[in-house]
Amino acid sequence: MLVVHPNSTCDVCLEGYTSGSNVPHSISCGHVFCLRCLQSLTRLICPLCRTTFDPIEIRKLHIDKAVQPISATAVAAATPATADPEVVEDVRRLQDKIDHIVLEGASLTDVRNTIDETHAWLKSRPKEEHRDLRASHRLLYRVTEDRSIIANLEKKEEEMKVRLVEAERLMSDISQKRKDEAAVAFAVEKSLREHYNRMNAEWNG
Repeated sequence: MLVVHPNSTCDVCLEGYTSGSNVPHSISCGHVFCLRCLQSLTRLICPLCRTTFDPIEIRKLHIDKAVQPISATAVAAATPATADPEVVEDVRRLQDKIDHIVLEGASLTDVRNTIDETHAWLKSRPKEEHRDLRASHRLLYRVTEDRSIIANLEKKEEEMKVRLVEAERLMSDISQKRKDEAAVAFAVEKSLREHYNRMNAEWNG
């Protein structure tokens, strides 16, 4: 039986695995997500490594109940009252990156790099911390996925337009070829009739 640690979190929404739609599931590339995030995917592509997967290969995992999860109270008690300046700086830096993308825009590569960097950093922190940054990260991820879907649809639309133009040109060529063939056939038929009439006149004469 495949099991995960009770403090493990989904690699997309970064929420802990509980019950219902938050049950952990692994896909063929080995990454683990909650069922809710897998069901929200519009394409069968791993959100982390971009590898395609087959739905029949999704495996349900179980939470290791032998290991007691660390409660939020215990985490809070183990956290110093004064926040680590380095942690504060990391949060500010990552939030500034996300704010810049939202307000000023950025290339898709920069956006994905920021999402991956923020995701990796948040995975190293207790899931009860930095809710604002987690929310910003999740929203940016969702918007980026939507933009990618729209971009793919627009690309397919352009490809269909090109194919339509090619099909129309091909139909025009076929139509013109048929007209040319009909003209040639008519000319041949006319020539044969004239030849027949001459032969018939000579025979009768």
